[in-house]
Amino acid sequence: GLSTLSWPVLLGVGAWLFSMRWREQWDGGELPRWQFNSVQVLLALVTVIAVSSLVFSGIRYGLLAQPDMGIAGLGSGGNTFAWFQDQTRSALPSPTVISVPMWIYRLLMFAWAFWIALALARWLRFAWHAWTARGFWRGTVIAPG
Repeated sequence: GLSTLSWPVLLGVGAWLFSMRWREQWDGGELPRWQFNSVQVLLALVTVIAVSSLVFSGIRYGLLAQPDMGIAGLGSGGNTFAWFQDQTRSALPSPTVISVPMWIYRLLMFAWAFWIALALARWLRFAWHAWTARGFWRGTVIAPG
């Protein structure tokens, strides 16, 4: 789904998932409180950016836009497609085009958006567990009494 829409979003979501997997196994060790908290804030920002770019890119490019088939050259693009430039002396055979209506594309994009919504719910649950593993914030220690 995303590979045909936006490579930066695909890479960003992948980097977010890898960073959350890293955080799940990282305990912060002997890092000072401010460094640990900075990593947590950075991971939260990465999460917000990844999720919002995934949602907005999917809606904008998948559900609301025309499919970009990457057709270019010889005056092609959008709704026009030029097969080739004639360079023969005789007639060429007519090409065959197999096409489906736009509503099929919209239905597939809607199914993909539904899958992404379900996957995002799973990914956010995983990210929350990873982000809170072994503590999610280190505050100052106040001695009793």
